[in-house]
Amino acid sequence: MQQLLLMLVMVYWSAQAMFECRLACDVDVPQILSLMNDEAVRETEKLVVLPKKFRKSFVREAVDRDRLFVATKNNQIVAYKKLFLLTDEIEKHNILTNELRCEGKESQCVFSGLVNQDGLVVRSEAADRQPKFYPYDACIYDELDFTKNAFRGMGVNRTLTEMALNTITPQVHDMLSNRRASSVSLLYGLTNSNAGEQPGKLPDRTMSIAKSFQKFVHQLDGPSEPIILEYYRYKAFVPTFDPDDLDCISLPDEKAIPGLGCVLTYRPRERYV
Repeated sequence: MQQLLLMLVMVYWSAQAMFECRLACDVDVPQILSLMNDEAVRETEKLVVLPKKFRKSFVREAVDRDRLFVATKNNQIVAYKKLFLLTDEIEKHNILTNELRCEGKESQCVFSGLVNQDGLVVRSEAADRQPKFYPYDACIYDELDFTKNAFRGMGVNRTLTEMALNTITPQVHDMLSNRRASSVSLLYGLTNSNAGEQPGKLPDRTMSIAKSFQKFVHQLDGPSEPIILEYYRYKAFVPTFDPDDLDCISLPDEKAIPGLGCVLTYRPRERYV
């Protein structure tokens, strides 16, 4: 599988630089760890960084399972992203309940609306119902990403997102065409600082994420009508760890960074007016 996916490479050009985006492989592990240990660790108020003891195994597992993607410049990794299709129901339940808090007794929806075809967020009664995540629905988890400071604002993370989504297109298309899935959801977490107080307004990162997701949906489903996404926010906390902890157990909420569990949902057989 990995050998086939390695053939899928996207080259991104801007006025500043040209990047190569691809699936991460074994030889990338040391560079990814170096980036995580030397730079990403400085931004724990925005990023999830595991205790030192568990970082190598985390990266190794993500690479082995074809869940990690990298952007390179002159053969040096300048960004990475972990994104994958949730196929294990136990893993899905844990992420929805314990990480993003979209389900379970602690679930608290703080916003429901729509992202329209122009990328604008609007409130709508059509999205007032909170989504139910059934085993046969497709859930994609955009778990984490990091880009070196010098390469931000160049579209690197967006390109990584779009490439990662492209790699799971056949699986999701099969789920929809066989009617095993009635919806496709993109799950992701945001800190309050990169979510903003008002959905759809800066610094809400959702607009960039939604643009990539809408592009994915268009390639996936090819709808003739405008692509409308449901957009939900849930009160959550960024998993926060003591870097020297010998157990991979996140700190309690009172010591964690406030954030949001976010969901963008596309329903192929439903249209909004």
